[in-house]
Amino acid sequence: LESMLRAETREKILDAIERLLARYGYKKTTIDDIAREAGIGKGTVYLHFPSKEEIALCSIDRVVERVQNRLREVARSNRSGRDRIREMLMQGGSDISRPRRRSLLKCSTNAGNAENSLLSTRTRQRIHCFSLQTRSCLTA
Repeated sequence: LESMLRAETREKILDAIERLLARYGYKKTTIDDIAREAGIGKGTVYLHFPSKEEIALCSIDRVVERVQNRLREVARSNRSGRDRIREMLMQGGSDISRPRRRSLLKCSTNAGNAENSLLSTRTRQRIHCFSLQTRSCLTA
């Protein structure tokens, strides 16, 4: 029961940061905002994640996993190569809501921006890894 509640709270936090990233961006989002949006205390956020950056990274990982799973499903289908590519382009991101796409896009476009000091080397590496993994799904 405790592990289910813990997982549920973690998901609430990740849902909250996805909405906040889409609404305010990374720089303006605070741990207090995340806690308020998730309906939990600030201390509870820190029980699940050590930092705002880690919450954002886990949120991105979750979105990436959804997209990659969908791309893998399409890649394994019995359709022609042309139809699989079309399906990947049409449906690959359909599981991601518009705000989530916007927040992921903001993070990924800022990853290559040298003047954006908010994204650490670790964050840029994670986003680069996402790009490589997604490319491998497309070529599978």
